[in-house]
Amino acid sequence: MDVPANVVLPTDTRYKSVPIPMNTKPLPDNVVAYQPRSKRHQRIQQFVRRAAYRVWRKKLSRRLSSKTGQPLSILDVGCGPGYFLREVRDWFPQSKLWGLDYEPMLLDWVGINNATLIAGSAEELPFDDASMDVVACFQVLEHLRRPDLALSEIRRVLKPGGHACLATPNLDCLSRRIEGKRWLGFRDDHIALRNARQWRKALEDSGFDVLSDGSTMLSGVSWLRIPPLMLVNWVPLYFFGYFPWYHGESYMAFCRKPIL
Repeated sequence: MDVPANVVLPTDTRYKSVPIPMNTKPLPDNVVAYQPRSKRHQRIQQFVRRAAYRVWRKKLSRRLSSKTGQPLSILDVGCGPGYFLREVRDWFPQSKLWGLDYEPMLLDWVGINNATLIAGSAEELPFDDASMDVVACFQVLEHLRRPDLALSEIRRVLKPGGHACLATPNLDCLSRRIEGKRWLGFRDDHIALRNARQWRKALEDSGFDVLSDGSTMLSGVSWLRIPPLMLVNWVPLYFFGYFPWYHGESYMAFCRKPIL
């Protein structure tokens, strides 16, 4: 396969590295959902993404301050079109970035020149033991038949003392109680829904030290997704990230692989 110089083909032939595209192909259906419908919608999307990721920048910068200027290995599991990879590239410009997603067509639209993109499964990560400084996994675990295996895989590929950033829908959120069957978390492809306490236990059972965890606000409530009411959810998220309660929309956890 002809690939750009920055793309490394994995030795495991079950996975393929996806070339960085020129973005000239028609958008596939599963990418259309990520595209802004208007300039106003684009601005809203950008604000929401920055609000959602800002908490991870703060936590990683604080924890990795001793490694300032050093090249880090950072993996985004379920990277989709690469939104988090774009952000983390600016936070840690000397780092080596990896993106993995089950859907190769999504990877075709990442378009980040210094990231290595691999199509593969979160339940069987094609990386060596103790090879990553940071692993992010946002809104992925709920899609997996074996999410506990994915957590074990994330721990395996982290270096001792490495950090994991995780987010997944919270089955016990107030939004579900308010919205009932209309709750956004109820989807055909969400096959591993759990409440926050169950997710924390899964992390601890997988061998992680949970440094902090909690949940977000109430973005699943339909009338709180309408501007300007949506600011009730996203402004607190931007400034504080998640909160020490277990009834918000998404469970979020910042974890560390113990140093033996």
